[in-house]
Amino acid sequence: MKLTAKGNGFCRGNNQGGLLLTTLMFLLFFSTVFIVVYEDYQLAKEYYVNSRDLYLAKTMKEMFLTAYYQEEALPENPIEYTTGKVSYTEQTDLIVVVEIDGWNFTFHEPLREVQKETENDTDLQGSS
Repeated sequence: MKLTAKGNGFCRGNNQGGLLLTTLMFLLFFSTVFIVVYEDYQLAKEYYVNSRDLYLAKTMKEMFLTAYYQEEALPENPIEYTTGKVSYTEQTDLIVVVEIDGWNFTFHEPLREVQKETENDTDLQGSS
């Protein structure tokens, strides 16, 4: 094994292909790391958007149910909010469909009787 001086250091005579293999491994490693980081970012972004839309839909449903059970004059079906639409149907239970950014969220709420309190009822409850 004969060492020869080339440039700034010593090398062996037959080092063909060593740099190409190292470069390919380097590119493969960093490409894989980039793809994994990018997929993680996309999944985190999708999770955030889906969670935000779900909580918006639940909030819009509760706003609608409050107006529905207080027997306010509801506008025509579907009801437009700034973030989406709420439509409903009354069957055996109340079906509320909330549309936000093209996604539909369906909620099934049991119908309940609205009890109106009179002055006599509240007086009797307060004195017990």
